[in-house]
Amino acid sequence: MLCRVCQRIFGTGDEDALLLHSRGGTAVSHHETYQSLQSSADTGCFVCTGLWMALQRAQQKNSNLKQSLSTGSVETRPVSTIFTLLRLSGNYESFGGLITAQLSNVSDSFKCKLTTGPSSFGWATPSAHTKSAETTATFKTWVVKCIENHDECRKPSPGSTTRYPTRLLDCRPSQARRDVVSLVETSRAPISGAYMTLSHCWGDAHCLSLTTSNYARLLSNFPTSDLPQLYQDAVYVTRQLGVRYLWIDSLCIIQEGDRTDWLREIKTMDRVYYNSFCNISALDAADGNDSLFHARRPDTLIPQHLLVRTKERSLPCTLSHAEFHLWEDVDLALLNTRAWVLQERLLSPRILHFGRKQVYWECQQGNICELQPNHSIECGQLSRLGNTMDLEYASAAQKKELFLTDNDRIEDWCRIVEYYTRCRLTHPGDKLAAISALARQAAHPLRGGYIAGMWEKQLATELLWRVKTDATANRQTLYPMPYRAPSWSWAAVDQPVQIQSLPYPPQLIKVEGYHIDRETDDPTGLIKGGWLRLRGLLRRVQLRPPTSTDMEDELISNQPPWVMVLDGFTIPPGTTKHWRMLSPFHELYLDAPYGEDQSDSGRLVHGNASRGLYYVPFFAAIPSFLSLPMVHGLILESTEEDNDTFRRVGLCKLRAPASEVRILGTRMHNGMTLEDLGDGMRSIVIV
Repeated sequence: MLCRVCQRIFGTGDEDALLLHSRGGTAVSHHETYQSLQSSADTGCFVCTGLWMALQRAQQKNSNLKQSLSTGSVETRPVSTIFTLLRLSGNYESFGGLITAQLSNVSDSFKCKLTTGPSSFGWATPSAHTKSAETTATFKTWVVKCIENHDECRKPSPGSTTRYPTRLLDCRPSQARRDVVSLVETSRAPISGAYMTLSHCWGDAHCLSLTTSNYARLLSNFPTSDLPQLYQDAVYVTRQLGVRYLWIDSLCIIQEGDRTDWLREIKTMDRVYYNSFCNISALDAADGNDSLFHARRPDTLIPQHLLVRTKERSLPCTLSHAEFHLWEDVDLALLNTRAWVLQERLLSPRILHFGRKQVYWECQQGNICELQPNHSIECGQLSRLGNTMDLEYASAAQKKELFLTDNDRIEDWCRIVEYYTRCRLTHPGDKLAAISALARQAAHPLRGGYIAGMWEKQLATELLWRVKTDATANRQTLYPMPYRAPSWSWAAVDQPVQIQSLPYPPQLIKVEGYHIDRETDDPTGLIKGGWLRLRGLLRRVQLRPPTSTDMEDELISNQPPWVMVLDGFTIPPGTTKHWRMLSPFHELYLDAPYGEDQSDSGRLVHGNASRGLYYVPFFAAIPSFLSLPMVHGLILESTEEDNDTFRRVGLCKLRAPASEVRILGTRMHNGMTLEDLGDGMRSIVIV
């Protein structure tokens, strides 16, 4: 059903559809207040319920948003229903398009599709609860089909013997009046068969976890009801699939009293997930006290059949979920904003995602959900990147199809890093630990050194990462504590990053050596320090705030603007005017553009006369589509300890028509190398 506001928009009442007069993506006013939207969602409106669930998801991820909505501070901004991708014939005989409903200033949205006639997709009607017998039968069928029919998937059956983690939760079938579980040490217990894993958010709740003080008790049988609700639900799913054992991080790794156990177990995470039978993904559970399962209203999920009024006639239409956006409920879920979960998702052979709306299935051969059980859902880049983690065990044909060169593999690693850095870490010091399982899996085919989140084979290219401009509202100090990586590593910042894709490796610097001081013998784990020695050109720069003249047009980057002075040559921040005029400009991406510590920005503003800022060119080219010379490099600051030791503070792209001699000391040409730069080379150390 539709509420009265949506009926007016879609023309199901006495008036023509407002939406059909909204060509070109113009917003149509929807509910004027948050409370009005909530009321319509409570009555079961198809559009408003979908948007309401998207807002719940957004509030889970943003506590400030939750507070502002509860106080009504956003009520003055209308909820907009925006009709995009509009295809409408002159007589309204056929049209279709994507409708996006969203609350102002909230990125999460609900997407549905309006088409004439019946839907061409086979939508299924779900049950009223995701723990129903019908839903359980559905996901059990998915598992059986994957095991029996999917050539691309690894195929351990529930009864297969495999390599086991150090500890597992024994979920033996419950008996009358005796439903118990126990922790088992796999090196001592005579176990066999497969095991499941659970991906979940820890949240702020103090749920049962393994400590040195309760270790002995958990090795004995204890009631399943002593587990947090989420863990009880995971035990239920494990038993339903005929599997006896379950791995849960908080119960199978000692969380208090023995840090050496945590460090040792972190080194095995790639094998824990890779060797599992199936992963249980608790998409929307905020902590262990939440349930894996949810009640739902089937009528708010199935397609709505409408009679839409136009000026010429009334048309039978279908309003349904946009099938190509169904997977957003997985990718944008609270769970998948957690950094640790990325490697769990990429390494698991198959996953059952339990969300508020429905249950989803993800494996190497496809992705389906309850609403679309017979159609594979498009789920974007992440699924393909998951295939790259299978290299160690892939067939020769799969390896040939997935990877042609080491460059391709490292390119995929860079995309994984970009995805990973958008996720959240409760403890920033875990930055490298939470991706270490993926690094260990990728290390086998790459056969090269792993250096603080980067690979030796293309280290010069990977050093050219930058903080993404849409992340600059996040405030942080330039060198956040506790220490987790050298300044030249993306792991040193608490920001989403982008790693530059270049047509060929940087030729204007040479990496002469490096050293990493590791906390353990794990080459992918925590580190205590490190340095990188490279040889290149060093140019002194200063940064100053722009004047009104510098800011006559729209900025290319939405980072805070700075004017750069390089050896006396003034280079303004890039604007659209500079693009048009082909005049020199720069794009500067500071690692901490809005530092919490005002001394950070103050040091940069005043050029840091005591220590100094420097530009090191890495890469130069003349793109054919621009004929505009480009130089990419790093901004460094010298340290107090040594004039040849520096820290990274950012990345800078210089567009330098007719001024490259001032920057490089020579004319630029494609393919130029370190030798072309002549005098001025220095060997420096970056820490």
